[in-house]
Amino acid sequence: MVAVVCRNLTKIYSNGVVANDSINLTVRKGIIFTILGPNGAGKTTLLRQIYTELLPTSGEIEVFSINVVENPMEVRKLIGVVPQAGLPIPELRVEEHIRYFSQLRGVEDVNSAVSYALETMDLEDYRDRLVMELSGGLKQRVLVATAIATKPKLLILDEPTVGMDPITRRRFWRKMEELRGEGRTILLTTHYVDEAETVSDEVAILNKGKIVHKGRPADFKSLLKLKAYVIVKGRNIDPSIFVNYGKIVYFDDYTLKLGLEEIDFDLLKEIRDSILKRGFVFTFKEASLEDAYVQLVGGDLIG
Repeated sequence: MVAVVCRNLTKIYSNGVVANDSINLTVRKGIIFTILGPNGAGKTTLLRQIYTELLPTSGEIEVFSINVVENPMEVRKLIGVVPQAGLPIPELRVEEHIRYFSQLRGVEDVNSAVSYALETMDLEDYRDRLVMELSGGLKQRVLVATAIATKPKLLILDEPTVGMDPITRRRFWRKMEELRGEGRTILLTTHYVDEAETVSDEVAILNKGKIVHKGRPADFKSLLKLKAYVIVKGRNIDPSIFVNYGKIVYFDDYTLKLGLEEIDFDLLKEIRDSILKRGFVFTFKEASLEDAYVQLVGGDLIG
């Protein structure tokens, strides 16, 4: 079953800015689907139309086969949303916050909803704490707990891990994977490409209002001519030493990045020995979603 479908979706603001340009997108049910893109690419605008906050200029959106424009209230019953830079109400306690919004949304068994949300997001120990006393990561978990209290079929998260430290991010994504395991669909945006590669079942890259590529994270590597990179760091690097090994894709006073069209371990050993013999630092990495992302949206990636 399909969770979200966008057909020829276009959003043009009153000032003439084309935020989304003829987007066609399908999000399968029960997966984590990530939209990547630079600032201003139109990611938040796309989500806001899906969760019924903005009307499209043209095109169609369906959420679980329900037309978003024609039946927004029916769609809202199926979704939970954590908007970009969303903030919980600081004067409420954690349990009160979840309870308040559950009641607003007409949940029949509020006590069960609150218990489910607290348990799912590991907030039982914080239930009586004032939101204003919590760290940024915990506040974000409160927002997600509030959104999932209704057990939505679709959870929409706009840059949910901004400001989280690496450990908190990992814990957060374990929770998202558990929600996916319950059969929920998670649609999100993020600027962390490594995060998207690790947690996403599918990824779409949005640039200048258009979807430039979509697929599984591993599929993006097929777009790349260079399959691996050697990064050399040190003083007075002579690039002529490395030109016969591969393509020099970046060079400055302290860093050289060498692209390889195939992974040949004998060649890698030769390159490594040459680098270490000269007292430089050697790093090797296979091509990643981040490399494909940079190629698709334009830009420089050192390593």
